[in-house]
Amino acid sequence: MTDVNLSKTDIERFWTFVDRKGPDDCWLWTGGGNPKRYGHFSIGPRAITITALAHRVSYFLAYGATDLQVLHHCDVPRCVNPAHLLLAHKKLIVSIAKRKQSQ
Repeated sequence: MTDVNLSKTDIERFWTFVDRKGPDDCWLWTGGGNPKRYGHFSIGPRAITITALAHRVSYFLAYGATDLQVLHHCDVPRCVNPAHLLLAHKKLIVSIAKRKQSQ
């Protein structure tokens, strides 16, 4: 997420879809999701809505904009706890995925 402007309303609405627990626990996204089980969040008014992956919105709110991929350290696709999210280049993500497939 780079050139997205979240309004105060967007930010407040985002957190209503998060089941926050302890700081080390997964914070599960309770809103909508895509077929790969990642959460998605609609930003802006209905006429000009942008849909973003919920974990990327969470990362953006906690740390700022990035062009890199946002990876789940916990391996839970619906987790949006910023402490569980880290940045990775596409090459690293492909390498991790291949390693998981071979296990």
